[in-house]
Amino acid sequence: MDNTNNANTNSTSPNNLDLNKGNTLDGVPPFSLSAPPILSLRLRQLSDASNFFRLVSQNKQHLSPWHSWVTEDLNEETFSVSIASYHSLYLKGLLLPLSICYNGLLVGAISLHDIDWQHSKASIGYWIARIYEGRSIVSGSVRLLVAFAFEELNLNKLLIRSAPLNVRSITLAKKVGFRHEGTLREDVRFNTSFATLEQYSFLRKEYEERKAHSPISYCLSAGVPPIFEKKKNEGKNSIK
Repeated sequence: MDNTNNANTNSTSPNNLDLNKGNTLDGVPPFSLSAPPILSLRLRQLSDASNFFRLVSQNKQHLSPWHSWVTEDLNEETFSVSIASYHSLYLKGLLLPLSICYNGLLVGAISLHDIDWQHSKASIGYWIARIYEGRSIVSGSVRLLVAFAFEELNLNKLLIRSAPLNVRSITLAKKVGFRHEGTLREDVRFNTSFATLEQYSFLRKEYEERKAHSPISYCLSAGVPPIFEKKKNEGKNSIK
């Protein structure tokens, strides 16, 4: 479940989307994390707005039961505004909003959000277009982001929250290594009511144990974003 994520498709057809092009906001450095040759996570771009709008529009029935931001009044401008706001949080080191790209096609979104540098923890949220389910794309994306969070950002704890009936999300969390931590009763407002969530967590020491048996390799372009490096070091100093 990810209430920070909006999505993307293509202004014509997904096969015409050039992921190497696109406008980023001034002051926003490029970032991508990949497991070559077919899976990559890249920073969302302003030029993605129309593509996100189309992809979400095509998957409303699939996404709306789990994501409160999927509403009937979504439009392209909604996604442009969202991406701009995400970039603002990204530049503060509070959010890492990424697009999931598979074989060069944009198929979903994933984020590292609610980053708490003082307590060295963050949450992961994700979604994918229905036709791309069942290909281990989301589990691969979560593994990439988990490796980045623990290896490069030195976080101690990651969280995934999911609706109790979202079996796919819960199964994925367990598969990657997250453990059930508890039930958050009526924890978030969802449309006109409050939704209960199941919380799963993954500790750095548990990741290290799993890594010894099944290491994760990845490519990081442009290195760790400078603000994340700064926040990471500030977090270390705050516990001395």
